[in-house]
Amino acid sequence: MTNTPQVIRRPVETLTWPPTANAPTQKPTVCVRTTAQNHVNGGPGNAAVGAPVVRWEKAVSDTFQQSNRFSRVSTDKVDSDLYVDATLYNNEDEAVQRKLF
Repeated sequence: MTNTPQVIRRPVETLTWPPTANAPTQKPTVCVRTTAQNHVNGGPGNAAVGAPVVRWEKAVSDTFQQSNRFSRVSTDKVDSDLYVDATLYNNEDEAVQRKLF
């Protein structure tokens, strides 16, 4: 009789994004502030504007909402349990752009 090791199989845990909540009895509220800056050749940042900035704010806000960890997600300046500031930096190099075009 040989001594054969026994194989133990366990289910694989699947992780999702955004993470789902281990729902506490009372979820906190969150106020999300987003900013976007354009930098060229390492220079100072200029505030980005327009449709891409609106989509950036919506993507961040939606991610918080879809996580199901908060009772309210707001981009308005309102009293909240948590305050989040997310900044998108767009760093461009004019030399690379000239080579591409």
